[in-house]
Amino acid sequence: MKRFTLLLALLLIVALSAHATVSTYSKDGPYTGDGTALQAFTITFEFFDTDEIVVTQRLTSTGVPTTLAETTHYTVSGTGGPDPYTGGTVTLAVGYTIAATSKVTLSRSLDQTQTTDLVTDDDPLEDRYDKITMMIQELQEQLDRSLKIPITDGATAEASCNLANAVERASSYLITDSDGNWTIASAALADTATTTAFTESLLVTANTAAFQTAMSFSSDVQSLLDDADLAAMQVTLGISSITVLDENDMGAGTGSAVSPPSQDSVYTWGTATFLPLAGGTMAANIVMGSNKITGLADGTASGDALHFAQVDDSSIEMDGSDDISIKDAGVTNAMLADGAALVPSAGADTTPYGTKVLDGSSNPMGTSYANLDLSSTIGAQKTLVFLKVVNNVGSARAGHFRANGTTEEMGTTTIADTNSVASWRCGPSKAAYVIVPTDASGIVEYMSGSSNADIDVFLMAYIR
Repeated sequence: MKRFTLLLALLLIVALSAHATVSTYSKDGPYTGDGTALQAFTITFEFFDTDEIVVTQRLTSTGVPTTLAETTHYTVSGTGGPDPYTGGTVTLAVGYTIAATSKVTLSRSLDQTQTTDLVTDDDPLEDRYDKITMMIQELQEQLDRSLKIPITDGATAEASCNLANAVERASSYLITDSDGNWTIASAALADTATTTAFTESLLVTANTAAFQTAMSFSSDVQSLLDDADLAAMQVTLGISSITVLDENDMGAGTGSAVSPPSQDSVYTWGTATFLPLAGGTMAANIVMGSNKITGLADGTASGDALHFAQVDDSSIEMDGSDDISIKDAGVTNAMLADGAALVPSAGADTTPYGTKVLDGSSNPMGTSYANLDLSSTIGAQKTLVFLKVVNNVGSARAGHFRANGTTEEMGTTTIADTNSVASWRCGPSKAAYVIVPTDASGIVEYMSGSSNADIDVFLMAYIR
């Protein structure tokens, strides 16, 4: 019995010594393809079965990895084994080649199971094997939930996963460089921005409906946002068509008329140039089509437009070269030639009205010209005044008005058509009307054919 026990122990020692220890593991590659048939790649790590070898091909230009299939793409031969093999070779299958534009990485992947079953059910050694396998499985579950880079990215990318220390990465940003490697940036990138709390609330909305609710969109707006395309949006809006117009359609630079869009159509402008709201220079006439231009400021310089109030209460600046015509407005009194008297028809109303500028009872007209200053009413300006002359004398009277400073006289051959002298004549208790120019100070001259004439003068109107 003692001899049998000793022999069993020796056999166990021999069996255990037959298994080599497991050295460190590191994947092989990346190897570069050369496009040749039966290209071989060396395996430097240990493995038990050929199906544990994983061959990954990576296209260099895109970085996309592809896992190759044994037999279809390659075969595996082991060395120094087989329990386990200490290394081996991966050889590409007949008809399959890898170009220089791709790289190959070799790795190992074992099933994370424990299949050893010792004789006794309560063997502590088997329990330890089981626990070790369970721990490996737990670690794998955690790795499956972690961020990982592809096995084919290479040593530089793998090294970049080891971040700088806490002091170096404080208040910094974790980004990738132009090669896709992780790095630390001390400032935000140029195309990044800090969001507000409201923006963050929109970014975390679960779906479109939640986003619309957060934005408090009306049901009509939500309907438009839900439309799949432009055609669906036209249906929602009830628009029959959308037409893009260019400068030819708009008649740009030609002043030609353009038909307005129909009520159920939307027009968008293409390459045409339009006058901006901030102002600009027109290249052609504007046809208003019976519409108004409103909100005009007062015109103050030559070339400015006048609004209605300015035209209705217009001013006319005159100098010696101005030729002003006043035409009959349909009244019974006929307007004669420039500077002539306006004589009322028989039975005309002689009741004074307007602004009295000369009181004949206190300041009777004489036979010599005297100044009549109208500037208190019309201002100091050269203009035309419309005067009413009322005869308070019991017999007919006549007289003249002229611009202050002129020496012209009525009735001479050289000034028969004078524009500066206006004559009047009216019977007792009757009125006459004259239009006469003033000088630059708003003054006219007057006289009567008879002295001490009780003649009143009223300012009826003037041009300003």
